[in-house]
Amino acid sequence: MRKGKNGSETGFISSHKYKENEALCIVTNKYVVKNAVKGGITFMKKKIKNQL
Repeated sequence: MRKGKNGSETGFISSHKYKENEALCIVTNKYVVKNAVKGGITFMKKKIKNQL
């Protein structure tokens, strides 16, 4: 993506547990964040039919 442009891409969240600690990491491609000055994350919740 060119500098100064908006857009959206995908990634996923991974958690790593070690002893009593847990670290959350966002995994995506390098080009998604290359030259980024600032950014944001949006989480979307999928509605599941017949959910109790």
